[in-house]
Amino acid sequence: MFFNAKKLINLRGCFFKLLFFALILLSTRGLAAECGILRLQTHRSLGTAITHNKCPVATDLSLASVIELQAGTRVWLESVEKSQQAEGYQIVCLNKSAAVQKLKIVRATTPWLASLSLPDCSSWLANRLACKQPGNQNEVLLCAISQKPSPVVMRAVQSKTSVTVRGFDDHLQRQSPPEQRKWARFVSPGINLCRRLLNTNQAITLSWTIETTGTVSHASIVESGIDRQFSACALEALEHIDFPDVAHETRLTVSF
Repeated sequence: MFFNAKKLINLRGCFFKLLFFALILLSTRGLAAECGILRLQTHRSLGTAITHNKCPVATDLSLASVIELQAGTRVWLESVEKSQQAEGYQIVCLNKSAAVQKLKIVRATTPWLASLSLPDCSSWLANRLACKQPGNQNEVLLCAISQKPSPVVMRAVQSKTSVTVRGFDDHLQRQSPPEQRKWARFVSPGINLCRRLLNTNQAITLSWTIETTGTVSHASIVESGIDRQFSACALEALEHIDFPDVAHETRLTVSF
């Protein structure tokens, strides 16, 4: 009898240990699923604060995360792809008001976000969200979504472009238009996203230097008369692109 009771106590101990580890495993899997939603691009999102985020990595955002935008600032986000073959999404939002605007991640799939500051503003149209101030109908919060090229496509562009660059001893402005277009493919998605955000078809010409490490410097708008918000968004989209390494510091001017 004593042996059976002792054995029963040991079995109960094992059972509770197994239950404990199973709960930890389920909790970890649930957290991983929650965190595989959106990623914050911190280098492009100055003036942004994140609250209610359950992810251990600050740039990974979970469901129910709240994004706080200071007046006049933008936040850049990207989806987290489960497959390297999949085309992901990038998102940019702009606070046009003089007050803090809040967004919340309300779902795990596109369009992900809804306004928390303006609860009546949750309807996306053509991958664009435009929230207006009650009473005067001025737009105070804008968001836009676009697809990113798949990593496979960008690697193909990168490999072709890198070979071309290393075959030249001079700068990119002397390259042929097809070579210019290869480099433009790195920039165009961000510029087009800015156009969708601000609902504009305005053309823009950008000039920038690609350092030997692939980073961007000395970025500028060539022409005058470009909408201020559009030019700021376009420069922000360009300045944080990681280009392929180049053999020589390279200056490039492209119209979009």
